[in-house]
Amino acid sequence: MQRNFSKLSSGGKFDVLIIGGGITGAWAAYDAARRGLHVALVEKSDWASGTSSASSKMIHGGLRYLATYEFSLVKHSLGERALLARLAPHLIQPVRFALPIYKTDDVTRLQMKAGLTMYDWLATRKSPAPKHEYLTRKQYRKRYPYIRQEGLVGGFTYGDCQEDDARMTVEIVWGADFTGATCVNHCRATELLREGEKVVGAQLRDELTGEETKVHARTVVNAAGPWCESLLPSGGKSRLTRLVKGVHLMMPSLPLQDHGYADGMLITNPDDGRVVFLIPWYGYTILGTTDSDYDGSPDALGVTTDEEDYLLDIANKALAQVPGVQHWQRKDICGSYAGVRTLENVEGKSASKVSREWALTEPLPNMLMPIGGKYTTAREDASFIVDKVVSKLAIEAPPCTTAKRPFPWAPLVGGVAGYKAWEAQAVKDVINAGVEAVIAKTVVKRQGNQLPILLDLIAQDPSLAERVDPAAPFIKAEAKKAKLYEMAVTDEDIYRRRMPLWLLSGDHRD
Repeated sequence: MQRNFSKLSSGGKFDVLIIGGGITGAWAAYDAARRGLHVALVEKSDWASGTSSASSKMIHGGLRYLATYEFSLVKHSLGERALLARLAPHLIQPVRFALPIYKTDDVTRLQMKAGLTMYDWLATRKSPAPKHEYLTRKQYRKRYPYIRQEGLVGGFTYGDCQEDDARMTVEIVWGADFTGATCVNHCRATELLREGEKVVGAQLRDELTGEETKVHARTVVNAAGPWCESLLPSGGKSRLTRLVKGVHLMMPSLPLQDHGYADGMLITNPDDGRVVFLIPWYGYTILGTTDSDYDGSPDALGVTTDEEDYLLDIANKALAQVPGVQHWQRKDICGSYAGVRTLENVEGKSASKVSREWALTEPLPNMLMPIGGKYTTAREDASFIVDKVVSKLAIEAPPCTTAKRPFPWAPLVGGVAGYKAWEAQAVKDVINAGVEAVIAKTVVKRQGNQLPILLDLIAQDPSLAERVDPAAPFIKAEAKKAKLYEMAVTDEDIYRRRMPLWLLSGDHRD
């Protein structure tokens, strides 16, 4: 995957120009290219540099949406969870969450049991995650000694899945590029091209050189997320969308025990009812997220001390007095990040109550603009976008195939058993190349079928088998591969998105 801005001006007229290289834009480009369309995908910064690298790193059904009766959204998400886990076994893995019950809780054991039973039922037998189970107080204390014990009467566990969001987005962009799409990062759409009211392309600027070009397209998809309205004539003031900010903190790892799954925790804030997660990730713990309206520029997004204190307070109310855990303070924060989601603007509802349902709008003739949705369902949402593009072009094109094809970097080994055998051998190969055994599996899962490229780089320079940072499970060969083969241009591209080192270390050089 090589960056080539000149291909945009030399590629003639495109069938579709997709503006925005987050997960939705990436899936749409990949799907459209696989259907034979002439595709251009551009991103003003780097792939997944916005909301798509600021998620909770989960592929999940959205258990909390059952409380707002969004059953179709949950079922849809759980179906995609199962599909994505099958198509990308190297990227997606199950995680089990603790859901303790206390004497003072408003929700009863029976109510929790009903909700979790429905969650498992909607997931069907194809679920890649463990089903829920109930544990007595004694069992809970033994399995989760870091959970607050006062008033504990027992509790449940339930399953979902997690991933590396930026890594997944880059992989799908790679697939689009490999399939024939022209993909260029650090390329800003500065203005829409119009013929009367109809959108026919965009003026693009290379953010690295300042070079500009006009790109014409038969259709345009504005998948710029929080920046989508900035391209409209209103300059972002039409209020078609509502920006909701979410903050996550990177905390030290919890004293987890190995029971076959990575263990996380779901917390309900007793003060406002807000649901917050503790999620194990690359040897750290993600604490989040918040949900608040955001009226500022997406480019000026940051994490405030009030937001840090809010999340730390919730966590400290839920954790026991275990050495290294209680009492978490601001000095214990290893890193932090914030993102904004673009939702349909609904007046009179709080940020946490606005529906996450996805919608496809056409604010200008010939320009489609997706709003809302979830990371988990982006693949199917993108297929609807491409269906609409094909309809507008009035051409014959095959249906979406991304539901039947493994991810671009997924090892083609056939089924779960085949993948496990491949993974075991791949881990041995990585260890034999000089990579520490404790991080070998992480390296393998991040690289998938690209692993031979990484091993070749290490063979040429054995020092590349060393860690980039002693506190993170990433090796120097990954950084070199990112620059050579994954269109990483800046240090931020490499150390924030090709590998999330800056997230884990709290190094905010942007």
